[in-house]
Amino acid sequence: MKVIVVITTHRRTQLLRRTLASITAAKLPREISGVFVLENDGKSCSNVVGEYSELPLQYRFFPEGNKSRALNWLLPELASAFVVFLDDDVQIPQRLLERYCKAFRIASKTEPLASRVEIAFWGGPVSPEFEESPPQWLLPKLPRSVNGWTLGTQSQVVDRPAFLGCNWAANANRLIEVGGFDEKRGPGANTVTMGQEASAQQRLIDAGYRGLYLPGEPVLHHVPKNRCSPEWALDRAERNGRGFGMRYANRYGRWIGWPARVRLACAKWRLKSEADLYDSSDFQRVYDVRRWKGFVEGVTNAS
Repeated sequence: MKVIVVITTHRRTQLLRRTLASITAAKLPREISGVFVLENDGKSCSNVVGEYSELPLQYRFFPEGNKSRALNWLLPELASAFVVFLDDDVQIPQRLLERYCKAFRIASKTEPLASRVEIAFWGGPVSPEFEESPPQWLLPKLPRSVNGWTLGTQSQVVDRPAFLGCNWAANANRLIEVGGFDEKRGPGANTVTMGQEASAQQRLIDAGYRGLYLPGEPVLHHVPKNRCSPEWALDRAERNGRGFGMRYANRYGRWIGWPARVRLACAKWRLKSEADLYDSSDFQRVYDVRRWKGFVEGVTNAS
């Protein structure tokens, strides 16, 4: 059994150092044959690999700032491995990799039966590490990557895209089988700068595979103050709406754009001429406009 850890990074060297330090401090199971730092950028910036000689580090550089395209470029090298995906802004708990390897060992020894679904991806809880805590009223409008996420204390099979990109894993062969990552989604994409992991998990589910939630101590996800402000939440709402618009149009057809346009018109009608984004009522009105605007654009851009 071969296990590889992949950390994608883009111009965040100091945060990457924290991530690598936490992996160094963790218990590294014998099955892990490599920790790949995958930099996707116009030029090589993350020159920190040599600082962590205790790890089986390997550096890979993809000369374009598109995370999904970089991962697809790397996937053939990961064939036949179980891959743990981390981001460059996390700190992992000591036994995280042990939990994953235990789950992989069970999966690799399980004999296929007609009545049993195959587990092809895994994930666990995430907890935020705020640089500056946002207002309480804003928290419900922020994504799970900011608020944190868990399915509780019990392991369970999941049949929907559930796991965040900073703490999940997959069977590389199964990912390759379903086409890898959607290059129209994720950081650096021209249309939807998020959702590439959820999209990949959905394709695995559509192919008949399932995920497994692994409870335990969460991964700590660094959240800078500029990523939990009202302005950022509105931008995220629009991007999120764009992603939903693309998904719904591809699944149900472009007609879905017409009721969305009605929703957008109603939201604009309720909007004040001057809105105070730090007033929860005003913010909600602007939020509705931005998410429906994104949805309509997503339907328009759907393939």
